[in-house]
Amino acid sequence: MPRKLTLQLEGKDIVGSLKALSRDDVYGKIIIERRDNDGNIFKNAYLSSDGTHVVPSGGMGSSYLNEDGFYTKETIVVGEDGKELPKTKSMYSGPVNIESTINLLDYFCYDVERLYVLESENLQDLKIACEKLLEEQDKLYKFTYAYYDTVDPKDAILIPKDDVLLVAIGEYIAPVMLKPQEILYYDEEEEEEPEFDVW
Repeated sequence: MPRKLTLQLEGKDIVGSLKALSRDDVYGKIIIERRDNDGNIFKNAYLSSDGTHVVPSGGMGSSYLNEDGFYTKETIVVGEDGKELPKTKSMYSGPVNIESTINLLDYFCYDVERLYVLESENLQDLKIACEKLLEEQDKLYKFTYAYYDTVDPKDAILIPKDDVLLVAIGEYIAPVMLKPQEILYYDEEEEEEPEFDVW
């Protein structure tokens, strides 16, 4: 069962969940399986480099070792200066207030990692508010996306589309402006025509 998320807009609570939307949902998916002659399905497995150990699918993971070479459960994320980085609380730990907006042009500078459909029984008011903001001001609502407590939160942008609300997850990448002397120009008139020998 998907986790429930509570969004607040102008004092109204919208309780819903995020349903992942992938290329497969849009374009369809082809599944290729490996089977034996009796129709039994094979699962992927990883082999060690010497071929002596088989690690079943889902058996790979990572952990951390201390200086003595022992596994440790608790870790603290620090920056280059050795100081602990602040964590953003999970959006599922309490209501998320939708106050921030971005310009439509700024949205096109986002590196979008994932796309979701917001599912809720009382979505109509939020959808109308999103459509109105887009039509009247060319803006989109956004809030902080953090599935777990994290030091690397992303932005979640609400996009009204037909009868659904899409949620794009990503981060803003500022455009790099070039100076006039850094722009390479190509002049077609300066291109020399190839010479051909006539027999």
